[in-house]
Amino acid sequence: GDFGLLRVVNNSDEAQIKGVELGVDFRVTDEFKFVAGYSRVASEIKKNTSRPTSVGNEAPYTADYTATIGAEFDVPVGDAWGLQASAYLNIVGPTWFHVIQSQNNETVKFFTGNFTNSERDKFQTLDARLAFVSDTWTLALVGKNITDTKFLQEVIPAPEFGGAFVHPGSERHLSLELGYKF
Repeated sequence: GDFGLLRVVNNSDEAQIKGVELGVDFRVTDEFKFVAGYSRVASEIKKNTSRPTSVGNEAPYTADYTATIGAEFDVPVGDAWGLQASAYLNIVGPTWFHVIQSQNNETVKFFTGNFTNSERDKFQTLDARLAFVSDTWTLALVGKNITDTKFLQEVIPAPEFGGAFVHPGSERHLSLELGYKF
């Protein structure tokens, strides 16, 4: 209704997205290597009949950049086993979650809201893995976001209610994996 919350999901009529992606894999020794990747995206909404004031804004859910820097270690331990260790720093740049960005915009009849809180700041997480492997068995300790970085997975602007509905990102997650190949 006129004063109720209704989430409508639709596509922009036209958007332009340009980007570049680079990756590097540098083997230092037979057992040790560095890996890195970077992507940069530039986006612009060109036409949006459902929200004409969004023309010129960035495409939502598209990070300005992402990067990963990591190291991988793989060494034999005895005749049948190997030790694998890896760590990756993941960086995600600023991301808008709505087509309306930094503007006051009419949301429902007679109500104007501010959408500046629909952008997520850049954040970084650290992932790591330590595993003992053989031809058939794998035992691994895996950590995701081991520094327990707080970040937002999604933001749904709701200026009618004075803010936004936010969905936090994944907290620190540790797991033990056991695998068998047959």
